[in-house]
Amino acid sequence: QPVAATKSAAPNTAARSRMLVVGDSTLAGVPLVPESMAAFVGVDAVIDAGPCRRLMRPSCLSNTTGLIPNTAVEAILGAAGTFDIVVIKTGYNDWNSNFFAEFHAVVQAARSKGAHTVLWLTYNENVSSPSARRAYTENNIDLRVLTALAQYHDVLLADWLTYSGQRQDWFWDGIHLTPDGAWALTDFISRWAAAVEHRPCPRPWTPGAALPDPCPAPEQVGT
Repeated sequence: QPVAATKSAAPNTAARSRMLVVGDSTLAGVPLVPESMAAFVGVDAVIDAGPCRRLMRPSCLSNTTGLIPNTAVEAILGAAGTFDIVVIKTGYNDWNSNFFAEFHAVVQAARSKGAHTVLWLTYNENVSSPSARRAYTENNIDLRVLTALAQYHDVLLADWLTYSGQRQDWFWDGIHLTPDGAWALTDFISRWAAAVEHRPCPRPWTPGAALPDPCPAPEQVGT
């Protein structure tokens, strides 16, 4: 026979996703401005920034830390626990390499950690070195080719190049973050996470405005 419930129904609240952000020195500005982590809303983010990090080849010696970091593949595989989203903000030290093979290795590592989405940020190209600029341009071309392939349907291209292109105040040399850039990057990634998971944006685009629901990819709106 039916009986009256003695407790109220449990709330149907969704679990927060875990997100791993793997980067090189172009991400290192975020740990240097820890307050910028407050821009992550609706997701639990883990930041792993290794200056001089490469994607799969042995990394180089950082002239700022004096250390050789592990690779992006090693960083992903060695991260504790599983992740729903893995964000890639590295590759700036990968010149004249087999980018296709490195891309595949990074994606496979992210999948092995349970990621339903790999979010790969495009590379800034506004640098003084012609060789570096050419390498970043070529890597961006490769990214667009690879993310269009069916076997990489779970890899999304977050166009940081376009989004940040008119905001050189976010960088002190075209690729490395200023404090304002650290806030801009974490906000950009947080909005992308909301777009991936069809959630409202973490904050309105202008003070007092309504939260877009679902959140669009931030580069579709602009800075």
